[in-house]
Amino acid sequence: MEELTPNNETFVKPLEMNSVGSKQYDWEVLNPDSNLYVGNLPSDYTPEKLKTLFGAFGEIARFKFCPPEPTEQAPFSNQRAYGFVQYVEVADGRKALQEMDGFEVEPGHKLQISVALRRRSSLSDEP
Repeated sequence: MEELTPNNETFVKPLEMNSVGSKQYDWEVLNPDSNLYVGNLPSDYTPEKLKTLFGAFGEIARFKFCPPEPTEQAPFSNQRAYGFVQYVEVADGRKALQEMDGFEVEPGHKLQISVALRRRSSLSDEP
């Protein structure tokens, strides 16, 4: 499993809310190179928990876990971890996005899931 680099990512916001309050996404942006951004993870969350939670939707091709970094302005307890997940199959990513966005992983921690796309300016010919 390859790790993702969180640098140079942009996030695709939902197009709109449907009548039952679920987000509707432009599925055209979710392709085999797309990463799911997983935000609002508790500060004590671990890479293993992230893999287990999202591995239930399918085979993960790559992932990146970013623990919080405390600063004087934001102590560790107020920080949130985040991560990126990429699936082997696009359909698995779609299912994870639909089912996990807004999922309460712990009391007070509803996940924020969106599609992360690489910025065009950061793309290179390197593999």
